[in-house]
Amino acid sequence: MNTILIIDDSTKNLSLLCDLLTEAGYKVLSTSDSHKAINRVKNGHPQLILLDIIMPNIDGFEVCQQLKSDPETQNIPIIFITGMTETNAQIKGFELGAVDYITKPFRVKNYWFEWLLISKFTNYNNNCKNVIIN
Repeated sequence: MNTILIIDDSTKNLSLLCDLLTEAGYKVLSTSDSHKAINRVKNGHPQLILLDIIMPNIDGFEVCQQLKSDPETQNIPIIFITGMTETNAQIKGFELGAVDYITKPFRVKNYWFEWLLISKFTNYNNNCKNVIIN
């Protein structure tokens, strides 16, 4: 079973995403504390991280940078989830190693978000396999 870690300081977003992804068959881990996020990643061994950018104390950019600089966690794909829509923020996220960027608010009534996330995750895994094979 694939494990997804959600890091977001909004309990509303955590609840929504946890429910949606659990119903889709994923094992879901979550934390609202960016300080605990690194340990949660190392202990939970997720295959994907959904990471909010705007968080108290340590922002998502810093969390991403720490994860990507650690050999133990650097290959875990990170998708930023945020209300920030500025191009500079998106570019910074990609430069730090994120694989994608999903903006809030989420529209989940027609399972759009689930489809989007699953397709991004599947495409990322397939791309990684192609790189390894080729």
